[in-house]
Amino acid sequence: MSKKRENSQSTNAEIRKIALSISYPLAIELGFDTEQLSTGWDTEEAREYLLKKWNIKERDLAKELLHYIEQEGERATYQIILPYFLLAEDKENRKKILEERYMAIDRFIRYSDNLSDCLPCLKDTGIFSPKKSDYERGTLAWDMALLVTIARISFDAKYIEEKEALQYIDTAYEHCRRTFRNWNEIGKSFVLGEAMRKGNDLSFAKTLVLIQIALTQDNGIWNNDSFKNDTP
Repeated sequence: MSKKRENSQSTNAEIRKIALSISYPLAIELGFDTEQLSTGWDTEEAREYLLKKWNIKERDLAKELLHYIEQEGERATYQIILPYFLLAEDKENRKKILEERYMAIDRFIRYSDNLSDCLPCLKDTGIFSPKKSDYERGTLAWDMALLVTIARISFDAKYIEEKEALQYIDTAYEHCRRTFRNWNEIGKSFVLGEAMRKGNDLSFAKTLVLIQIALTQDNGIWNNDSFKNDTP
């Protein structure tokens, strides 16, 4: 094997490792292996999770979900509520603005409320105190972490082939590479998505601690400069 080909394979392996790392918080929450395509679950366990969590029981439904996350995801809802969320300083006024603007708004209000409830907790941490630029970058990292996660589970469930799973994971990496300069920005984006989905519950608090460790500890998986916009 030529030196050039060896270097290319090494680069691809590093990029794949970075791509898998995007889903680190979800991988830890679900007890996955964090450095390879397989989650470590067997086929039955993977299929049971997809059925219970996402009502998926066949290949076509798995592909539909993956396509939705890839193209739209929760970031679409986030982008709708963001301008109105930033117009007000408290939950009730945000709710009032959304009610005046939209007719079918239950989901928008719930997500806006969740973000409002999480803001005090976020502002208490220097790492995650959101700035306008953080809000504008949005929740892409959360969607891409989910895309990687669902692709891995669907692969273990034998609903998609290895090549397909890797294509989704590579897509997640490319989206993040074009949007974020470093892991800190990815962490903030993931936290905003997690806050919007969960609200200020115990699970969110645990995720916040996990991401702080990933970003700040010497051996933290996100505490390095390996994620850059100019990554090959």
